[in-house]
Amino acid sequence: GKKAPSARGASELLAVELFRARSPVEAVGSRRSAPSHTLQQRTASPLASVFVVSLVIPAGSGVLPLAPLSSGHFSDLSETVPGPFPVGGVLQLVLYFGVLAAAASGPAHQLLRAFTAPDTSDAWRNGRFKIIPGVEAGPWIVRKAVGNKSTPAILGKQLKQTFSSSPGVFEVAVDCNSSPAAGRIVSMVKSQARHLAVDLAFLIEPQSASELAERVLGCVRISHVSLANGLIPAYCGTEGEDE
Repeated sequence: GKKAPSARGASELLAVELFRARSPVEAVGSRRSAPSHTLQQRTASPLASVFVVSLVIPAGSGVLPLAPLSSGHFSDLSETVPGPFPVGGVLQLVLYFGVLAAAASGPAHQLLRAFTAPDTSDAWRNGRFKIIPGVEAGPWIVRKAVGNKSTPAILGKQLKQTFSSSPGVFEVAVDCNSSPAAGRIVSMVKSQARHLAVDLAFLIEPQSASELAERVLGCVRISHVSLANGLIPAYCGTEGEDE
């Protein structure tokens, strides 16, 4: 059918976290110290809920050993004794979108409510969560690997996703290394991160006429980020933090 521009996004990007960890931090947006609990203080627009996208990226051989820290806090590790560094670990980029109360109506919002409902199956969600990537600035080889910015992708068809929720917060965690093809692209993007400006738009895909029109849920530009060792804080939460 005929394409049409999306209405204004249904949310505001109100907080971003980037940290290193030995393994993926599950339900990171629901922990007691998460920004999700204070998002309303960051905007004058009333919020209906919080939607969290957690992108889990392999850190590779450059990840630093984590220093012992108090629960749920981060450190710049500026005083960490240099390597040898252990192989493995992850980088986790966490995006906190405040879903606007003013956008809490219409087919797109009903689709979001269905997506976040506790009785919705993960299989249904995996077939709906969509990304539209675009490289706005960067080397040609990365632009070619990522593809045309107008080409969307259903993430759950290629990548492992997990879903979690707490009152007022819903989170999608995406394992960006769970397919060989995606892993190669992620590795290339990481190596060129300081030279890149990448746009990511997230949507819940309508798959029937009654679910139209499609509307962007949230978007972010990641611009010229340094992934150098020692510059990214380390996560040292404990299982008991939220008890």
